[in-house]
Amino acid sequence: MSSTGAPEVSVLRDLARVPELRALLIRHAARGFRVQSVVRTVLVVFLALTVLIVPPPAGALACLLVVAGYAVWAVFVFAVVRGDAARVLRFSWLALYGDVLAVAVIVAVASLSDDRSSTAGILLDGMFLLPVVAAVQLRVWAAVSVIVPTIVVFVVCSVLAVQTSGQLWAIVPLRSLALAGVGLGCVLLVRLQASRVLALGREYTRRGALLSELLVTESRERATLSEHLHDGALQYVLAARQELDDLPAETDPAVAERLRGALGEASVLLRSQVAELSPAVLQQAGLAVAVRRLAVDTAARGRLDVQVDESGWSDTVGTATEQLLYDSAREFLGNVVKHAHASHATVTLARDETQAVLAVTDDGVGADPEELAARLGAGHIGLATRRIRLEAAGGRLDLEAGTAGGTVLRAVLPVAR
Repeated sequence: MSSTGAPEVSVLRDLARVPELRALLIRHAARGFRVQSVVRTVLVVFLALTVLIVPPPAGALACLLVVAGYAVWAVFVFAVVRGDAARVLRFSWLALYGDVLAVAVIVAVASLSDDRSSTAGILLDGMFLLPVVAAVQLRVWAAVSVIVPTIVVFVVCSVLAVQTSGQLWAIVPLRSLALAGVGLGCVLLVRLQASRVLALGREYTRRGALLSELLVTESRERATLSEHLHDGALQYVLAARQELDDLPAETDPAVAERLRGALGEASVLLRSQVAELSPAVLQQAGLAVAVRRLAVDTAARGRLDVQVDESGWSDTVGTATEQLLYDSAREFLGNVVKHAHASHATVTLARDETQAVLAVTDDGVGADPEELAARLGAGHIGLATRRIRLEAAGGRLDLEAGTAGGTVLRAVLPVAR
């Protein structure tokens, strides 16, 4: 057991450095702490009822005072630890030692009388709840460090209880063995929970590696396609425009002008596609500048007004994240041009300590949120692909109706601190 404890702790610490997994660990710790609080409340009630219903011949008041102090301490721990998620993750397990100490003191006080009394023996039954309290977290070594002292204290207190209750001494090893069995089961349960979280962490790490490989491959293929368009189709279009100057004099000028306009428009579109497929400005100047350039191109192509709000944006968030957000902006603006029938669109860039957000809002025809969700779930190829890639990076794609009509498309990605 101990041989695997150190590696598990090391891996858990590594996982806690990843924002999404740290959030998962904190949520697990918070749920575990709530379970601890419930079981601890049951233990307080059990101790209080035992002292009240079956009071010891001597020290009843002292027992009640200890129970009252334990209850106050339990409320204090709940109030202090609950308000801080990181504190739950780091320190909630330390409260378990207080549980062991409180029960031990109450049993010891109840065993001080020389008169026959079963109070101490009944109070000892409360110790069977302590391994359960220790089982709702992910540290195997922490569970062992609580459960082993619990068993030791249980054996010592059982000896004291037998002296006052007159029970057979054989009860001590038998009940201790039962508690040890419960403790072993709880330790194995902690290990099972930890193994599941570690497996999840490994899958997340593997998914991140696959995503990085996908982005590298995608970037390489885009660069290749961009090069082929630039050196192939675009050059043919430019050459065709030059050939127009050599048309026979009897060629209808209106026809020549239409051809010249069509070829000019084709060259503009090809240059725009080349720039979007391999945006050098993204690597050279960052996401905000690249999105502004994309907004200008989209406005010219779609004949609508596109504004960029980057007031909530600061510094860089990493090449992979910026590439995903840029690709999302291109996909979202493409949807506005193709489907929204909008006259105005706004691209908003924002980030804080935990996430980066790119949102595109338009004033188009809009759609019902359920219809949008159904369209996404039905496999709208562009948005469905975008959602898969965002979720693979630990983010999400939100679609919702705008407050004043139109549609809001939002890409959210975690940012490593």
